[in-house]
Amino acid sequence: LLSVSLASLTYHLIEKPIRFSNKNKTTKIAALCALMTSIACAGIWIQRNDGIKTRENAKQAEYIMKDLTYWHTDDARDSSDFCSRKFHFFTEPFKGVAQCFFRDVHGENTVLVTGDSHAHVAFESIADFNAARGVNTLLLSANSLINPITRNEYQNYREYANWREFPNLWQQLRESIKDHPEIHRIFIFTTSMRQIFSVDSNNPRYHSEEEYLTRVQNFINFANRCGKKVFIVEENPTLPFHIRDAISVQPFRPKKMKSAKMIFRADVLKQYEKYRVVLKRLRNCTIIYSMEYFCPDDICRIINEKGLPLYKDRNHLSIFSGGKFVVDKILKPYLEKGAAQ
Repeated sequence: LLSVSLASLTYHLIEKPIRFSNKNKTTKIAALCALMTSIACAGIWIQRNDGIKTRENAKQAEYIMKDLTYWHTDDARDSSDFCSRKFHFFTEPFKGVAQCFFRDVHGENTVLVTGDSHAHVAFESIADFNAARGVNTLLLSANSLINPITRNEYQNYREYANWREFPNLWQQLRESIKDHPEIHRIFIFTTSMRQIFSVDSNNPRYHSEEEYLTRVQNFINFANRCGKKVFIVEENPTLPFHIRDAISVQPFRPKKMKSAKMIFRADVLKQYEKYRVVLKRLRNCTIIYSMEYFCPDDICRIINEKGLPLYKDRNHLSIFSGGKFVVDKILKPYLEKGAAQ
C-alpha cells in the first residue's frame, strides 16, 4: 500500500509536470544539467578527500573489531612449523601454551622478541618494521604462567596435563639463543609489574622482587655471554576497565572521549613507582621506558589519533593499533640503530 501511494505521488508530482509537460523546457534542461554537474563535483570532492566521514567511521569500526579479536596472521601461523625445527622451540609438550613464529626476509641479522603474551602482541608490528629494513624477526614466547624468563616453578598450574615438562622451556630458549649467532638483539616483554606487585585481582602475585630479579638477571647474563644485547621493554599501563567499555561510549570521536572511561597519569605513576625501582636494579641491559608515551598528559592514551583502540582488553595492547604505537613511538630508535649495524 505504501509503495503504491509513493508511486502515485511520483507520477503526479514529478512525471506529469516535468517529464511529460511541454512547459519551460529550457528551464528544466538547465536545472537537470546543473544537478548533474553538482553530482559530478560532489563525486570529485569525495574522491579527493578519501571518502566521507560516515564511511570513515565504518572503516574504523571494522578496524576496531579486528583489533579486539585478532592475535596473529596466517603468515605467522605458517612459519610456526619451520620455526620449531630451526630454533628447537615449540615442541610437543608446549603446544597451546608457547609460540614460535619466524618472519624470515633472508636478512643477515635477526631480532628476538620473547617473554609472555605481551611479546606476542608486539611481534607483528616489530616484524613489519624489521622486514622493511631487511632484518628477520623471531618470536619465542609463552603465556605468563610458564614464561621461560620469569617462571621456574609450575607445581601450582597442574591444569596443564604436561605441567611437569614446563621447566624444559627455559632450556629450549637458551639453546635457541646459543645456537644462532645471527640473533644480535633481544627484546623482552613481560607482565612483570603485575607478577611482582599484583596490581589487580585478576593477576595474582607470582613471585617476590628478588625472585624476579634473579631470574631475569640470569637470563640477561646468559644472553650477554652469547654476544646478545638485551632490551627490557617497560610494561604498558593496566586499565581499570575493559577497553570495550570505553570505546562503546564514543567509538569514533577521540576528541569527545572525556565522556568515556579514562585512566589518569597520577594513578599510573603510583603503580610504576615500585616497579621502576626494580627495573633499575637490572644490569647489563637497556631499559626502554614506555609509560611517558602512554601518559604524556594528565589523561593516558587508550586510543590513537585515528580513534582506534590501543588496547585489546584490560592490559594487552591491540595487535594493529597498539603494536604499531609501541614501534612508532617507543621502539623505533632502538630498532633502527640495530638495523644500521
